[in-house]
Amino acid sequence: MYCCPLVIDFCLTKHLVCDPKTNFTSLQLSWASKTNCTQRAGRSGRVAEGRVYRLVPEYFYENVLIEDCLPEIQRAPLEQVVLQTKILDMGPPKNILGLALDPPNLDNIEQTILVLKAGGLLLDREDAPDPEDGYITFLGRVMARLPLDIRISRMIVLGYIFSCLDECIIMGAAMSLKNMFSCPFLQRMNAYISKLTWADGSCSDMFCFLNAYKVYEEAHRTGRFKRSVNLGERNWANCFFIQLNTMKDLKSLVDELKIRLKNLGIEEILGHDRVHWAEEELPLVLKVVIAGAYYPNYFVRGASGGQIDEQEAVKQVMGRDPYSTVYLSNFPMNQPGELYAQSIKRVLNVCAPKMQVFFDGSSKVYVQFPRVIKEDGDDRKMFAAIPGKVSLSVYKAVKLRQMNTRLAIHLLTPSEAERRAKMMGLADKRERMLSLVAMAKTPRSSTEEGAETPSKDELIKRALKPMLPGISDSFIAITISNPIDPGHFWAQYSDERGSLQRIMHCLNAQNVRSLVSLSGRPRVGQLLAAPYTDSDHTILYYRARVDSITLTPSGNSVEVFFIDYGNTEHVKESALRDFDQSLFDDGEFGIMGIPAQAMECVLCEIRPSLMANPRGHWTQRAINEVYCSTYICVQVYSVVHNVVSMQLITMAASTKNTVNINDWLVLKNHAERAEESYLSKVNHDLRQQHMGLDGEQSRAMHDQQQLSESSLEFNPALPDPDPPNREECPITVSDGDVCVSDEDMCVSDGDVCVSDEDMCVTCSYTHVLYRAGQPAGPLQSLGDEDLRSNAATVEENSSSTGLILRNTTLMPNIHGFPALMALLFAPRAEIRVNDMGTKYIGALCGLGYDIDTDMPLFPEHDMEVRFDVEINIQDLQDINMLRFWMSNATSLDEGETALIGNSINIVKCQHKIRGFLNTLLHRKRKSQELSSGKKQYAWNLVEPELLMHPGIEMSDEVKSMFKLHWAVALNDEDTGLREELRTHVQELKELAAGSVPVKEAKCRLCQVVVSSAQSLRLHLISAQHRDREDTLKSQTPG
Repeated sequence: MYCCPLVIDFCLTKHLVCDPKTNFTSLQLSWASKTNCTQRAGRSGRVAEGRVYRLVPEYFYENVLIEDCLPEIQRAPLEQVVLQTKILDMGPPKNILGLALDPPNLDNIEQTILVLKAGGLLLDREDAPDPEDGYITFLGRVMARLPLDIRISRMIVLGYIFSCLDECIIMGAAMSLKNMFSCPFLQRMNAYISKLTWADGSCSDMFCFLNAYKVYEEAHRTGRFKRSVNLGERNWANCFFIQLNTMKDLKSLVDELKIRLKNLGIEEILGHDRVHWAEEELPLVLKVVIAGAYYPNYFVRGASGGQIDEQEAVKQVMGRDPYSTVYLSNFPMNQPGELYAQSIKRVLNVCAPKMQVFFDGSSKVYVQFPRVIKEDGDDRKMFAAIPGKVSLSVYKAVKLRQMNTRLAIHLLTPSEAERRAKMMGLADKRERMLSLVAMAKTPRSSTEEGAETPSKDELIKRALKPMLPGISDSFIAITISNPIDPGHFWAQYSDERGSLQRIMHCLNAQNVRSLVSLSGRPRVGQLLAAPYTDSDHTILYYRARVDSITLTPSGNSVEVFFIDYGNTEHVKESALRDFDQSLFDDGEFGIMGIPAQAMECVLCEIRPSLMANPRGHWTQRAINEVYCSTYICVQVYSVVHNVVSMQLITMAASTKNTVNINDWLVLKNHAERAEESYLSKVNHDLRQQHMGLDGEQSRAMHDQQQLSESSLEFNPALPDPDPPNREECPITVSDGDVCVSDEDMCVSDGDVCVSDEDMCVTCSYTHVLYRAGQPAGPLQSLGDEDLRSNAATVEENSSSTGLILRNTTLMPNIHGFPALMALLFAPRAEIRVNDMGTKYIGALCGLGYDIDTDMPLFPEHDMEVRFDVEINIQDLQDINMLRFWMSNATSLDEGETALIGNSINIVKCQHKIRGFLNTLLHRKRKSQELSSGKKQYAWNLVEPELLMHPGIEMSDEVKSMFKLHWAVALNDEDTGLREELRTHVQELKELAAGSVPVKEAKCRLCQVVVSSAQSLRLHLISAQHRDREDTLKSQTPG
């Protein structure tokens, strides 16, 4: 029986398509051309009779499908095409491509050559620089053989140079494919949190790809997917919002890239001589590589400094903690807000399980989230967090706004709401604040002279308030009761040990019935007695506050906070006890009037070193070394929101001398200097003013401070009334009527900033950056320390009002990091000096200039970098040494096209690179004022006689990817000017300490203008001013 051959044609094909926005190529499904369909039909009827069935409408085939597909040479990125022609070595690319049957757009050849030269893939020939041709480097040869974007290829080569090749291959391959993370519309917040977990505190899209791939590969290698019943491969992907098909494509691409790179002599070095980065070092090195691969796509915050922004943020949230507070706007002013506190908590419960809602009689509703403390310190586990002071709950609230999530609050009619508020006894704003002020009193003794006998409720409120240092307490002796990390702990007054022993004795006395069983269910915020097992396995009862209640089949679990020690535990509800009336009397067992003995403490003006741990956590070594000492006392810096900032003082075991732990942690590189928050500096200023006041004035100032903070603290003990039922509420406020405002998060801690007033730069990852005002050139000038980001691709949004950054990475908040990365990876840099020629103030980074016209070769990529730290000759020498060894690692002899057999040289280069990189990043640098040269984006401004030769001889510098920078000779600073500045600083201190009102003053040392005495005092204690003052003193003879 004869069978007729058949062809079933869906008229679909996969074409290599280049995304014009990202310049990434990928195979995409599209309609086939008629030529393709004709070719497919020949498979059935070429040598015998056959039939073809095209599964599309005839009209669609005749009128929609194109006749011929676009040639691949016109669809491929022009950079890739140019490099392929350079591999042929048959002449300038424009001449060769002009001979093609279907040549690409040759008008963009010159621009493409400039892009390749800026990326180090092509170099100008020494004898004849040509804007349409160049010498192909080893990086260019790698790019020509990899199916990747040139920036991804650059990242892989840099990963090879910096000894992190495998990680860079994975990140590069992931960026060349479609996004591996899914984001279902109804689960956008869960997808966001999942991606935060994959980022593991790195604030990087690329780290998300890397961590997800490593977990997937490890599960396959160990067979976990096959052994697990409920968590198979598909279920795992759905649970963690992974697109499984993309992950499988990524694994195939990674394997293919490793094979291609091996043929070029690029593979991971093995053996004991190889460079191995420690687990805490690798994230920082990867971010250095990312900064080099995607130069010059650097973005920093546009406003100088950050103190003004934080001060404005404090005003926006009415003095509350701007790092943990957001506010809702346009709430109806004719509604009693306290009635709807629970409703507001419900619509924001995705942000945090606990929060507190405040009202001030305006249209704003303030929502404050608790500070979440990570106590386990386990850096081996991934977690959803973002480094810095801003609470993760605040980021979630901002994400809700960005997602345009409907925040609906159902309201009663104003008259009914007012009637119900009165019926419930809800106090107005003033009455409520006054009641909180009474709670905020923190006396040092259990009773007050001349005071009436307080009620039971008042005693409980007093007991819940911690005993804090008064405004006159500069030095206090403490005992650490609950260490969390070297910079954060709970402590007790050493001279209050008698109160602690009295509380313990009264609660656990055998001959007195001081504790009774609960008369009902415990309430959140209630003060009860909870058991705790001591180190000798003795169970004793202590005062504890109920923080949360979890319902379980075996019995309710209650989370309690021990107010006299600062630790949190979970106990069974049946184990809780209430207090007998005898504990509230004035007799021997009247202990309930004693304030909470534990106070929360942090070390002032320091933070964990990002060089020691990129996550911003304290290292285990620092924890072990700090808490093995005996502490004498502390010097109080400030008290804000019930948190005491202090300097911790101990005695050295060997020398018996006192040691400042804050300074010691910095000296041992466990910590680095950091600015205190605005509220902390204001409180410190009040304490400094107190030194010249008498007792009555001091008490009045202390009471005023307590009054201003009493209603601003997070207090889970404040109950909220039950909200009205949905059926009772005819009014609904949603969308544009209630919105989460994120303007209060413009802070100066390297944290993420958001603004709707300026040109918005939207990132594809977890953060949104902003650029204040207009850029000074093609990119905003670098130099501001408080926010910097790197993006793989940058595109303009549809309305031309902002930029969209894709595959972003938030750079580490290391002093001077943006300037160092720009100098390290720029093709060329021209150093800028100040008017007196005494210090470096910046650099112009770019491709260089035409020696005949002094015009920039590639002005679109030129970038003015302003130094906000002191960069000196030693820094430039270390940068040149890094560039020398980076070039040496990828150098090829004449006629070579691969690095095969070069393992000995690359190991030597990698060790040299590691040493100079650690030296460069670990060097301490002092701040300096931001200043700009007279001519922006102008080349060849340095006199030739002032240029200093790098002092390093390169065998063939013309063919080096990273040419060495030439420094500029500096003049000696004027001694007379230094003396004048010293006198000026002393006059500012006298002015700040005097009683004469200050209308306006200028600090000539920092070029900062202040408008009040308080602003002047805050400036004089800022890290910026103190660093410059220390530098001025060190430069003064004698």
